[in-house]
Amino acid sequence: MKNSIQRRILDLQNGILYIMSFCFLLLVFFIVVLFQNKNADNDNTVIAISGGIVAFFLIYALLHKLNKNIKSAEIAKNKLAANELKYRNLIENAGITMYTTTFNGLVTFASSKASDLTGYNIDEIIGMHFTQFIAEEWVDVVKAKYKNQVKNDISETVFEFCIRTKQGDLKWVEQSAVLLKENNVPSGFQCITKDISERKKMEEVVRKYEEELVYNQELLQSVLDNATSLIYIKNLEGKYLLVNKQFKESLNVSDETVLGKTDFDFTDPVKAQSFKETDEQVIKTCKPVQLEDIIELPGGNRHILITKFPLINTQNEIYGISGIATDISERVIYQQELIKARRIAEDAKRLQEQFLANMSHEIRTPMNGIQGMTDLLLETELNDEQKDFAKTIKRSSDNLLVIINDILDFSKIKAGKLTIEKIDFEFNEVLENVKAIFRHRVKEKGLALTINPDTAIPSRLNGDPYRLNQILVNLIGNAIKFTNTGGIEISVTAKTKTPAVVVLEFAITDTGIGIETNKINEIFESFTQASVETARKYGGSGLGLAITKQLLELQKGHISVESTINSGTTFRFTIPYGYSQTSAPSFFRGEDSQNFSSILKGKKFLVAEDNEVNQKVIKHVLHKAGAEVDVANNGLEAIAFLNKSNDYNLIIMDLQMPEMDGYAATKYIRNVMNLTTPIIAMTASALKGEKSKCIEIGMNDYLSKPFDFHFLYKRILILLDNKIAGFTSKVVEEPLTNELFDLSIIEEMDDDEYLIEILSIFLDSTPQELNELQIACSSGDFQNAYKIAHKLKGSTGLFKANNLLQVLIEIEKNAKEEKTELLEKLGEKATGEFKKIETSLNKYLANIKVKPGVR
Repeated sequence: MKNSIQRRILDLQNGILYIMSFCFLLLVFFIVVLFQNKNADNDNTVIAISGGIVAFFLIYALLHKLNKNIKSAEIAKNKLAANELKYRNLIENAGITMYTTTFNGLVTFASSKASDLTGYNIDEIIGMHFTQFIAEEWVDVVKAKYKNQVKNDISETVFEFCIRTKQGDLKWVEQSAVLLKENNVPSGFQCITKDISERKKMEEVVRKYEEELVYNQELLQSVLDNATSLIYIKNLEGKYLLVNKQFKESLNVSDETVLGKTDFDFTDPVKAQSFKETDEQVIKTCKPVQLEDIIELPGGNRHILITKFPLINTQNEIYGISGIATDISERVIYQQELIKARRIAEDAKRLQEQFLANMSHEIRTPMNGIQGMTDLLLETELNDEQKDFAKTIKRSSDNLLVIINDILDFSKIKAGKLTIEKIDFEFNEVLENVKAIFRHRVKEKGLALTINPDTAIPSRLNGDPYRLNQILVNLIGNAIKFTNTGGIEISVTAKTKTPAVVVLEFAITDTGIGIETNKINEIFESFTQASVETARKYGGSGLGLAITKQLLELQKGHISVESTINSGTTFRFTIPYGYSQTSAPSFFRGEDSQNFSSILKGKKFLVAEDNEVNQKVIKHVLHKAGAEVDVANNGLEAIAFLNKSNDYNLIIMDLQMPEMDGYAATKYIRNVMNLTTPIIAMTASALKGEKSKCIEIGMNDYLSKPFDFHFLYKRILILLDNKIAGFTSKVVEEPLTNELFDLSIIEEMDDDEYLIEILSIFLDSTPQELNELQIACSSGDFQNAYKIAHKLKGSTGLFKANNLLQVLIEIEKNAKEEKTELLEKLGEKATGEFKKIETSLNKYLANIKVKPGVR
């Protein structure tokens, strides 16, 4: 269509050219005719005509040539347009984004893909300046690129930059710019542009990954180079693939001497073999291995801790081993020093305990005599003055004993060894006992002592009655000490109650001297009293309140104090208690002590005691109860008495005596003389573990000096109870029950730790002894069979394990008569009977151990 229009225009131009030539010829003709008419000169006419004709042909030739040139130009132009169309079609079909610009940067041509790239349509693009597509921050950069290309006459340049689309989006492009020239003069640029945004994104991802990889490599290398541990990696053949700086410096090696080598190449063969074995263990188990070793370094031998672990790939296959060796020499030295320090501390602690035990013994032994003799003296006929003197001695000794007990309790609390019981008890009985303790003191000072318990408090509770008694005695004792007129009032209320716990609040109020406000917080500190004057005037160790506070804290209680100078003081404390599920036994002795004389009358006792005063006290107490008493000054004399006569019902044995102490004497009595006479250990020592040691060697009970006579009677009665079999020949003739065992007698001692000790000893030692007994029975060793059975009767009788006891009696009888028929079967039967009670006793023991306050 366009070409036909162009041809028509060209034909029109040719027609106009010919018409103009003809008109020009007519014009010349008319001029000649006109000129001839006027001049009538024929020659001139001819000349004019000739000239007109010549002019005509010249003009015609000129016009014809011009027309021919125009046609040629049109043909060339048409060819150029055809070529451009062909070129454009080629570019469009190739999908290339291409545009051309003038030298000034105006776009003269753009492919359709340019619209896809920039968001502008082609009509908008044509005539725009190229900088309108380029992102602002890149304009100067691209201009500089073009200028450099022109300046240096570079035919083609390729560079990357960002463009901004019509929608405002940024895109990365790669552009090839060809410098266009006309007559060898730069006339513009032809640019082919490619969108590389996705590639740039991928490159950014790769770049970040590479940066992270480099960072991690540098970080790892930094860690490896700066680590104080020796770090290495081996392949499965044991060849080193990597070692860190510390490894090389410590072992004085280099990469060249280590990498690709095994331990056998630069280490002692024995040690290398050891390393190889642990490597193989890691490979085989795929688990880390840790070991300690000593390596020789230039600076000396060093202790190292080596941790080897497998290196596993994504296919869960092990491909190598890594190891970290840490120098633990300082730690080893520290541990050795720590062990040494602990040994020194334990020695010091042992010395402290020994010192306390010795001091306790040195003080308690004469105290036992003083208190015992004073009690006996007060029971004789005395005048008023003598009674007053005796009571003063009694009070002084009681006060001294309180101080001694405070010091021992304080040392136990400090060591964390003071235990809190969790047992059922009668609450009102505790209050009555406390009131009875102070009845005489308040009467002497003319004070009133009242106790007002809340009726809402359950009569039976579960907790520690002994520590409650101790706390009340401390606080009431202080109240009486610092009160001269008026009285002391104790009120007890149920502060809070839940289905499981009742929290009791006690208030001890006195009308005494009071405490200064700034001293209230200090009175609970150890060895501290309200003032120096108070200490001088009233005495005391300054430990009572400190112990009271710590006893309350051990029971999850709290104490506070309110005081006004010269008006009085109120101590308040709370303790949570559980509810009793059973009827509670009596824990405190009332005024109506039972008549021991009817029970102990005619019983024969052997007392081994080196202290003359204590000899007299114990002898008098037992004589008063109607018993017969022989006194030995040491263990040797006690054995001599037993050699003369072994019909003693009970032996009271002091532990610390000259020539032969209580331990050695007891061992001789049990192991050589084969006597099962009950033995009560008596000592003034407070050394930890003494009770356990006594039970282990064969003693039956343990008492600390100074002791309460009624408590001594109670212990004696427990051991002499006719229901306990195995101590005398008369007992075994009594009928036996069918129960496996009965612990009611030793439970009456109200001492869980003691019960744990004797049960543990019985359960630990009896299986071995029964095994020895069975061997003796099966081999016909009558002497050993009799000896072992006789020994086992004592502990078995204590637990009233009657079935086992009956078997032991039969073994003893058959061994004594040297009858072999039943002896072997009896040995097996004894083991069987023990196994019947062993499980139950272990369960019973476990239940005691988990009770709160029992260690």
